Amino acid sequence: MKASVRILAYAAVTLGGAAAMDEVVLFAREPGGVFYRIPSLAPAPDGSLLAFASRRKGSLGDFGHETDVVLRRSADGGESWSEIRTIASRRDTDIHHGPAVVDRDTRTILKFCRFWPASGDPQRTVSSTPYAEMAARGLIDHVLRSTDCGVSWSPPEPLPLPFPEGAVSAATGNGVHGIQLTTGRLLIQGGYVLAGDRHICIFLSDDHGQRWRLGAAARVGHNIREFGMAALDPRRVYVNVRSQTGSRRWVGVSPDGGESFPEFVEDAALPEPRCHAGLARVSDGGLLFSNPAIAYGSVPKGRERANMTARSSRDGGLTWPAARVLWAGPASYSDLAVAADGTVFCLYERGREGPCEEIALARFRLEWLRENTPADAPMP
Repeated sequence: MKASVRILAYAAVTLGGAAAMDEVVLFAREPGGVFYRIPSLAPAPDGSLLAFASRRKGSLGDFGHETDVVLRRSADGGESWSEIRTIASRRDTDIHHGPAVVDRDTRTILKFCRFWPASGDPQRTVSSTPYAEMAARGLIDHVLRSTDCGVSWSPPEPLPLPFPEGAVSAATGNGVHGIQLTTGRLLIQGGYVLAGDRHICIFLSDDHGQRWRLGAAARVGHNIREFGMAALDPRRVYVNVRSQTGSRRWVGVSPDGGESFPEFVEDAALPEPRCHAGLARVSDGGLLFSNPAIAYGSVPKGRERANMTARSSRDGGLTWPAARVLWAGPASYSDLAVAADGTVFCLYERGREGPCEEIALARFRLEWLRENTPADAPMP
């Protein structure tokens, strides 16, 4: 069956009288307590663009309600979009959707999501129940696969992962996307708590997602599961991590394809509002980054998540000389994708009274972002 297509009205943002960016709302709050959160983007092998989100039913909170994984698909560069489609749903289950990753070799898209309880005291269950017990109850990560560029999807399949014995809060990452190296290796984000210590980790697959093993893992004081990755070359992987303890992002480069983590350092150029962020690589080897550009502690508490800003680096994340504010109001999580023709897409949470009222898609040219030199780039 052919999916219905809805033409959405883009709002153009102008600079100097010329249209520089356009944007459209893809997921908006609905009557009856339906909320959308956690953006995730995947450019399909045929040029289509997939936009994923969580549909939270009854509450905007992270726990205590049923949640579905939903999708909108564009086959024409974002000009038109399918209606919202549910690809994962189960009664009394809070399905937290995780990274999407595209296997260019097999033309398969994998979407990860974790099935956690929606009732009782789910947050306590997740944080205190060892992974092996969660797996026995079916409360673990699942994977959906599409071999036709997002038109159809397999049912969610349970995906046991090799977490350390005794790990709790163990699962793949929140939204955004994993990556594939030129060697064919797939990498996705993960995290867990072991003996009270938070860890971030990377899961690796060298057989197109059939089997996964634990690669890099590091004990951090940061938020588990929320970090971005970008391949700098066939071996080096740039990693950008959310911090819960400071006002700047933590970054480093894995030298061995995600087998080990580096020693992370604060990047003075990247403000941290204690929020997930978007990261993507462009064809000339540059990097793009997006997050609310207000450092934690620099404004009154509760107002840090604002000024959704996209940034560009040409040197593997050593410097970020160009930036543009995409939305000056409240904003939160984001994800980035780059089309083959150089068009950049930023899917991000935003609002007027709060940062999670809707999920919008900004579309602009890479050149427009890079034109904004240090002289007029917004400073953290």
